[in-house]
Amino acid sequence: MISNNYPVNGFINIYKKENMTSVGTTNPLKKILKNTKIGHIGTLDPAAQGVLPVALGKATKLIDFILKENKVYRAIIKFGIETDTLDLTGEIIKEQNADHLTKKIIEDKLKKFTGDILQVPPIFSAIKIAGKRSYELARNGEHPILKARKINVKNIRIINFVNDAKNIQADIEIECSSGFYVRSFARDLGKACKTVACLENLKRTSVATFTEDNAYSIEFIKKNAIKINNYIMPMQNLLKFPIITLNDEESQKIINGNYIENQKKFTVSQKDILGQYLSCFNKNNQLISIAKLDINNQLIKPYRVLV
Repeated sequence: MISNNYPVNGFINIYKKENMTSVGTTNPLKKILKNTKIGHIGTLDPAAQGVLPVALGKATKLIDFILKENKVYRAIIKFGIETDTLDLTGEIIKEQNADHLTKKIIEDKLKKFTGDILQVPPIFSAIKIAGKRSYELARNGEHPILKARKINVKNIRIINFVNDAKNIQADIEIECSSGFYVRSFARDLGKACKTVACLENLKRTSVATFTEDNAYSIEFIKKNAIKINNYIMPMQNLLKFPIITLNDEESQKIINGNYIENQKKFTVSQKDILGQYLSCFNKNNQLISIAKLDINNQLIKPYRVLV
């Protein structure tokens, strides 16, 4: 296997297989890109599969921005049983009849899960309580109390529904904000349908512009390590912020962490971007910083320096 002895900046979209951890999936990249900082964007449970974007080098400073983008999941919800983990990896704690369910009933119930909603995360989650992970407390027999969090569901629809003597399940597609737990959704949908339910299978099909179509298996990357640069997306390709181009003096100030004056870089029609993030490029078309335009005194201030 070939290794690169120089830092690499950008993103690479990995497709995680089932029964692998997110860290285990991305570990081979550390052997290929030895001197490059690596961080995956949005952890997937070991039982889940799908899109797992990875930030490389300076792009790790942009992880927070990508995490805020919407994600799309395909979830198989199994009705009639509830487990302690809210998926099929856990122990069954409750069984309840679900023979009454139809596709129409589920479609009607899905309406309450659209828009801004409150959701209680699973106790088997990485949320910290008094310095400890919730799943650690749960594994020790405790039952941590987690507060409901506001999340957003942009779109949700049922793809398929099966109700036979041995299996009652729904295949559902969900476009949602960061912080959405599909396992909690399965639990809550079961309750809404006057039964119980858990997550049977999960696939993440997209995160922002990272999709199944532009994802690579880690096996493919390992096999083609010598050409890995061909599969890396430049940092600027993933950001949707307004773009400003700076001269040499301005670029150096931003790189040094100093502000620069706006100096009418934005027209009156662009006042709606005040207070938002900006992509700052130098004259060589290199992304050097994510900045913010101060609302009060019109100063462009660096937020993340990328060189």
